[in-house]
Amino acid sequence: MSYLVFARKWRPQTFEEVVGQGVVTQTLMNALSANRIAHAYLFAGPRGVGKTSTARILAKALNCEAGISQEPCNACPSCQDIAQGRHLDVIEIDGASNRGIDEIRELRENVRFSPYRGRYKVIVIDEVHMLTEPAFNALLKTLEEPPPKVVFVLATTEPHKIPTTILSRCQRFEFRRIASPEIAQRLQEMAREEGIEIDPESVQMITRSAEGSLRDAQSLLDQVVSYSGPRVRAEDVVTILGVVDRQKVEEAARHLLTGEGSALLQLVEDLCSAGHDLRLFCMGLLELVRDIMVIQVTSSPGALVTASAGSSDFLREGASKWTFPELDRLLQILIQAEIEMRRSPYPRFILEMALLRAVEGRKLTSLEDIWKRLCQMEEALTFRSARPEGEMTPGRPASAPPARPASPAEAGDSQGGLAAEGKVGPEGASRNWLEDPGWMELKRIVKREKVSLAPLLEYFTSACLQGRVLTVLVEGVNSYLSETLEDRANQAILERAVRDAFGQELRIRFEFGKREGERREASPVTAPADPGVAEPQAPGANSLVEKALEVFEGRVVERR
Repeated sequence: MSYLVFARKWRPQTFEEVVGQGVVTQTLMNALSANRIAHAYLFAGPRGVGKTSTARILAKALNCEAGISQEPCNACPSCQDIAQGRHLDVIEIDGASNRGIDEIRELRENVRFSPYRGRYKVIVIDEVHMLTEPAFNALLKTLEEPPPKVVFVLATTEPHKIPTTILSRCQRFEFRRIASPEIAQRLQEMAREEGIEIDPESVQMITRSAEGSLRDAQSLLDQVVSYSGPRVRAEDVVTILGVVDRQKVEEAARHLLTGEGSALLQLVEDLCSAGHDLRLFCMGLLELVRDIMVIQVTSSPGALVTASAGSSDFLREGASKWTFPELDRLLQILIQAEIEMRRSPYPRFILEMALLRAVEGRKLTSLEDIWKRLCQMEEALTFRSARPEGEMTPGRPASAPPARPASPAEAGDSQGGLAAEGKVGPEGASRNWLEDPGWMELKRIVKREKVSLAPLLEYFTSACLQGRVLTVLVEGVNSYLSETLEDRANQAILERAVRDAFGQELRIRFEFGKREGERREASPVTAPADPGVAEPQAPGANSLVEKALEVFEGRVVERR
């Protein structure tokens, strides 16, 4: 006997064996048991999900010699003849090759006769949407009022191409794509029965490549077994199907996370050289990003995650480093790229540009951040304009807060240790750091780390070192100002900026508002002028404009 491929050998023979179509099969079984047999059915759905197989099972159930029942016996001659396609009362027509009016007229003449050996004459028209308009018109009357004991089963992958006059005369059943766990379970059952040893990762790759079609999955497994023999490994699946293994996809995700555009281009080059399908790679990256999003928003993802157990650590790492808006933007970019890659002769260029857009997208400021910055700037300007006229303007030299007596250890640390680093002299504890050229570098660092925090530095009137603590006097009392500066995350940014600008690990302490009683004038050490840093200008008529230019990194294009 000639070899029988898996897709035919494992074709379902009963309604119970049909995978993933429980609603359809249960409805048909109930109709058979209640003897509510319709004269026309329409089976619509994607390829390889069981439409034609279900039509054959229905024909066997109607003509089984054991009687009409929910399941055919598959043992009587009638069931066996239908399964092998030689029953005289079950006629299967390919709508793509028998699409003309002459074939339909011949069919109309055929159905006029009573069944030859069974109870019902079953006409199965596959790909019925391929019929011509005259052929549909010729079929219409027969389909509406067929002779007794005739059942039509129309199968199609594109029901929108069928005239509504035909659709209205059929009971329509929607066959859905089969879920990946159901396909994987069926493949494992087949492998056990066939004596094939296959690891779970290989099953997952075949399942993803099948895209919801069990027939495609069976054909792919058949192809892989022909290459590798009875022991199937993940590298065999990668080689024969051209799919990309999970490690390459995770490598691409890491490059996206770190913003390495050149590494992503090299990865695409390696995939092309190895002959991989770039569209499948894009789909794999889409699934990975989606899994990261699920991990991020769900405490117990369970079956929601499609990745294997070995990828769980990477998924958790990605969920902690990516924000939800970034994942959303990345998903949109990859989805659009996958759609364009289907119909473009240059899929590589589309994928490369999509990956580079995703890298650059992480550097863009979101609308939410811009809105927050505008609100902060508005509040800061409102606070500035609401001060009494005699009150000090931020950025002007001001009196330093009275220093507490330093302990000998602190005094030695602040004078000896810092002087050894070349940062301050013996008077370092009383020096106003705001006048040091390094303070301009600190402002640039803060602006780069967090733009919304940079404008608040203009409210610092003095900064003096006391031991290892940099005490900063902040002008005025404002809830927004105090809450923002005392936030631990913002303090950490400022302390890192002090470390990078001055080379010292210091802790920052803030004092707000004017101090009552005696105020000691600061005796700052005059720092040498830095020719590369502009002297701060006194606030004038254009101070608000200059402030806006600094916050938004803009430039003046016209003065009126």
